Amino acid sequence: MSFDIYLAIAAPGIPTADLRRLFGLSEPGSADSETSWPLEDCELFLSKGDDGRVVHISVNRPTGLERLWNGLFGVLSRGDSVFYFPSDPLRAVVAERAAVAMMPEDMQASFGDVLVVESAEALGRSIYR
Repeated sequence: MSFDIYLAIAAPGIPTADLRRLFGLSEPGSADSETSWPLEDCELFLSKGDDGRVVHISVNRPTGLERLWNGLFGVLSRGDSVFYFPSDPLRAVVAERAAVAMMPEDMQASFGDVLVVESAEALGRSIYR
């Protein structure tokens, strides 16, 4: 894909170690970055809150990599996250509809419809709907 995708996580966020586990990544080595992780042919960029937990993930040039979509859905399944991507209108993709209400008000106002997905495969297909 030639566009980025995003996952917003409600405060307090998710610990980095939990995120690494969801994406099937080993413990960080000395060369690993705190804010960007290569995942085969794409890259995850992390934004952290004041307490160091991850509150936002962007994926540069996402691919069909199963591990990517399984990891994103793993985060989404926690029920406190919203997946989105450039679209008109902007669509919130969630595992739990209540997750939208956990986002900042300006973000909530920017979403058009809400799509609830129940699997990593459905999450990956959501960008084509």
